Amino acid sequence: TTVQTHSRFFDPACGWFVLGAMQHQPMSARTVLLAASVIAVMCCCPQAVQSPIVTPQGIPVGTVSTFGTAIKGIGLRPQTETTLFNYTLPHNDKTKPGTEANGKANHTSATSNDTTGCITMMWFTGQLLWPDFGKTRVRVYVDGENVPSIDYELSLGHGIGFDAMKAPWGIEALGKLAVVGGIYNTHRIPFGRSIVITATLHPTQLQSKTLYFMTRGLHNYPVIVPHSFIQLPSTARLHTRFTNVTLQPVEWTPLLDVPMSNGGCVLLVVQQLESGNAHCLEGIHMANIDGHQIQISSGFEDYYLSGQYFDAGMFHTPHAGMTAENHWINPNRIAAYRLHQADPLVWSQSMNLTWQNGHHSTGSLAANVTQMQSYVWYYVW
Repeated sequence: TTVQTHSRFFDPACGWFVLGAMQHQPMSARTVLLAASVIAVMCCCPQAVQSPIVTPQGIPVGTVSTFGTAIKGIGLRPQTETTLFNYTLPHNDKTKPGTEANGKANHTSATSNDTTGCITMMWFTGQLLWPDFGKTRVRVYVDGENVPSIDYELSLGHGIGFDAMKAPWGIEALGKLAVVGGIYNTHRIPFGRSIVITATLHPTQLQSKTLYFMTRGLHNYPVIVPHSFIQLPSTARLHTRFTNVTLQPVEWTPLLDVPMSNGGCVLLVVQQLESGNAHCLEGIHMANIDGHQIQISSGFEDYYLSGQYFDAGMFHTPHAGMTAENHWINPNRIAAYRLHQADPLVWSQSMNLTWQNGHHSTGSLAANVTQMQSYVWYYVW
């Protein structure tokens, strides 16, 4: 039996689907029936055939304008929270751009419709001979909040485990391009009125240090999750959650717990483990999304898209990476990051994300006591 078909192009409003021409290729009767059924569905109901890729419309350039700052060295003093950026939106002022706390305008192209803001990039570098630079604490206060919704240590907050100095590496979302610094991210941080970014030395740092800093953002810029192209509501705000816990074998711990919201999605998960053996990596991840339990990994390294206890070593990709380890094949001191942009974790009411320290309490794969630190970056609205 032979079947000959030709390419067909459906109306763009209904999506498109292309059937490549199959020229006189032998097919079984069952295959012929299946092909005929598919062709019938496409011909009679083309709206059911949608493009697998949803491409967002471009953002009109006339509605956005850039703001930001760069600091060529600012002194950080011990036990002192230092403001790096303090910006208030212009809010429909037709003549004035937005201002920093010192009253200086910091952009030149504000429009009369500037009503929202979104940070699109932050970059940090420290002076030379600053061994614990990565432990510098960054806080972001959105819309006048007293407790920062974003609060993290520079290294681990960017997925860099144990303050590892290995560089350069970088992806679209984050990276480290210098030995002492060059740490950046392009996380979208939306705000409605104002934003304040601060830095604080680690408590063990008893001498002042010099920090170099850049940030930029856009007015009236919607938050569209890269790769999946999900556009978040205008009320979406970015948060971080930090966990530092000692776990017994097979003990569960929450990485993120949002008991009630109007919705949200996970942006980034970072975990750093230090254990008595490598079998903590047998532990799985679970997510309870709107009351429905979903297993989202078959093991620690599997969640971070590697395998066999990270047997290929360190890596950095746009979706996941492993940034620090102490042994090849059987690491028991390890750190990794996972971006949920192309692979969204979205909820409409509640979210509980958990991880188990190993999967066995006895036998050859028995886990040991594990110290875990984690950051989860997530949006809620």
